[in-house]
Amino acid sequence: MNNFNSHRTLILNSTFQPLSIRSNIFIRDFNTCQYCGNSAESIDHIIPKSKGGENVWSNVVACCKKCNLIKADKLLNQTILKLKNFPIKPEGNFWIKTIIGSNPDPEWKEYLISA
Repeated sequence: MNNFNSHRTLILNSTFQPLSIRSNIFIRDFNTCQYCGNSAESIDHIIPKSKGGENVWSNVVACCKKCNLIKADKLLNQTILKLKNFPIKPEGNFWIKTIIGSNPDPEWKEYLISA
């Protein structure tokens, strides 16, 4: 029996988006720190896991190391940091548009008509 969980696969179907792959969070947040706007290097739980925060799209953002150190294991309102964008679960054709951009190769038009 094949073990499908042993391989990392880029999934374009928006019905299955594994949060466990850190790169998906960086893609969603455009590799930008959601606190200061600098280049993101790490992942932060808005509500820390130690305080009951879950590993879900709406609680996880990309951030720079400096902001991650400032926030540490605190709630957001206990810091000087403010979210630039509220994190959401990517829906619909987000992954397709992110991967191929807004001007795909014309030969793909018939396959992307619904995207």
